[in-house]
Amino acid sequence: MTRSSEFASLRQAHTWTCSMFVPPEQTVKGPPTVHMLSQQDILEERNLSVTCKATPGNPSATTFYWTKVDNPGFRYNGSTLHLPNIQRTSSGTYRCTAENNYNNEEKGTDNPPTIKTLSHQDIVEGRALLVTCQAVSGNPNSSAFYWTKEDNPGFRQNGSTLHIPNIQRTSSGTYRCTAENNYSIGEKGTHSQSMDVNVLCEIFFSFWNAEAA
Repeated sequence: MTRSSEFASLRQAHTWTCSMFVPPEQTVKGPPTVHMLSQQDILEERNLSVTCKATPGNPSATTFYWTKVDNPGFRYNGSTLHLPNIQRTSSGTYRCTAENNYNNEEKGTDNPPTIKTLSHQDIVEGRALLVTCQAVSGNPNSSAFYWTKEDNPGFRQNGSTLHIPNIQRTSSGTYRCTAENNYSIGEKGTHSQSMDVNVLCEIFFSFWNAEAA
């Protein structure tokens, strides 16, 4: 008997799939970087203008302000420091600061609004005084404003605009604008700036015509 046998070789097919997990791109947040500033030599009574530049951080929206090392009350908002008719008393070290709000977004840091510098007001008696107080928002960004007068504890005017119609010489003095917001922990953040108001007396002259008399 002849037998014929066939042997089939069975190979199992295996498929390996190689997969790799790629995490989503993470956006790194950080502050802006101020470029180096050079020393300024300037003659007295000239105008000083120096612009501060910075490489944006993330977020890219950047605000600038200037301070003076030996004068804690000095603050100049904006990237360009402008000092007209500069005097020797203005010599010193100025610091430019650039900031964005990445701290607020990442950490929820509470901070007060920052009022922009108020200028001295000279106004003639009987006129209407209108001065608007402006501020860079803090966190939270909702701000309330009010005005007070240093020599009058009973004076308070709510709102960002100080309005005194028919102003009199007795209204001369130092007014203070305060901006405040409500922190998440129940406290308030406040910042104030003062402004001097000088009410001038309007003088009338009358001329007597001797020939007409």
